[in-house]
Amino acid sequence: MTGRPGLRLRAVSAVALATAAVLALGACQPEPTPTPTASPSATQASTPSPSPSVSTETWPPAELDALTPADPVDEGEPTAYEAPEWLWDWVDDSWSTAIYSTVEVAESADGGPALEGVQWLYLLAPDGTAFRIADLGHDAFATIVDWDADHRQAWLHLQGWGESWDVAEVALETGDVDTEDFTDGAGPRDTVESGGLSADLLPRDVAADGTRLWIAVSPFGDMGGTVWYEPVAGEWKPSSVNDALFDIAQARHARGDDSEHSPGPIGGSGWVSIESERAISMVADAGGQGAAAPTYVIFDHDLGDDTYIRTGFTPPDSATGCQVHGPDGDEVVVRCWNVDTSVPDTGWAVDLDSSDAVEVPVDPEQTPNHDLGSYTEDVKTQGTQPPNADDWTDLMPAPPLP
Repeated sequence: MTGRPGLRLRAVSAVALATAAVLALGACQPEPTPTPTASPSATQASTPSPSPSVSTETWPPAELDALTPADPVDEGEPTAYEAPEWLWDWVDDSWSTAIYSTVEVAESADGGPALEGVQWLYLLAPDGTAFRIADLGHDAFATIVDWDADHRQAWLHLQGWGESWDVAEVALETGDVDTEDFTDGAGPRDTVESGGLSADLLPRDVAADGTRLWIAVSPFGDMGGTVWYEPVAGEWKPSSVNDALFDIAQARHARGDDSEHSPGPIGGSGWVSIESERAISMVADAGGQGAAAPTYVIFDHDLGDDTYIRTGFTPPDSATGCQVHGPDGDEVVVRCWNVDTSVPDTGWAVDLDSSDAVEVPVDPEQTPNHDLGSYTEDVKTQGTQPPNADDWTDLMPAPPLP
């Protein structure tokens, strides 16, 4: 077993506000003997110390008065400014990111559906002052899923037309939108041919030290790996299971086990529970070209300390496909079926240590569990909202560090 010990997860909670108590100290002092050099004059003693400049201590700064609002990208866009260089001296976890969008489904020139409109990402000061950051285009509906004020990054989910989706990172200082592998290889990959970052990767939970857990789970229920983002260092930390999943898919693809329409997909059926810190993936290992189902590898992944148990599963001869259903204590339950619906489904409890499988009853209507947490939703709900929050299509306060 491999791992990065010590990471324990918890659901993100509301920001607690602590009230500081002020303790006044007093003491009796004897009158000092006045001397010309040690005692200030009455005039000197009553002269107040200079107050700190409002422009350097309190938002908004004086420099804001010199800015002219940007020409609107749409008549409904809230007043916004182009981001000046001095802005980054002010951005912290009291700020928010926001999206203004008019993107909607429209009819294209050839008569088919298309997306049209404008869509931009913004930074909002605590008083609601908006600064335009990045043009997000109109090819997908953008949603903010996380952002890091200290390292000036934001992450978006992009939902295009139909089954088209992606995940992107925005560099807030430059406005650059990166839909490639912004984790520098630490995150789970999509296929063995492209080696790109999984488009299904989203933040799901946060550890006590602020480290974010991201999990790749497709809309079809396939699981493809995990990665951690550490906001203190601004670094991505890989999961031990990612390379194991990739190696299996790579070997399977090299043998030609995949069809031409599936060039080495990473991952397979899965079950995950944030609350129990456990994720189970079952991926095809070999075979599957004939009538029989392929053999499988099962990973039982401890999300808390990033260790996993790996075991194999060989389906019954009657099966043409199988998927993981979830845990039963220390065992994993698998459901198998046949394309011939007259052949009944079967359930199997797989021993993780020995790979032995015992037939068990399984409800074919039951679907695997995906308890993915609500990290993004919690931050959006519990964070401090600027006064003009309702003017934006989407808004996310900065998650404060513990």
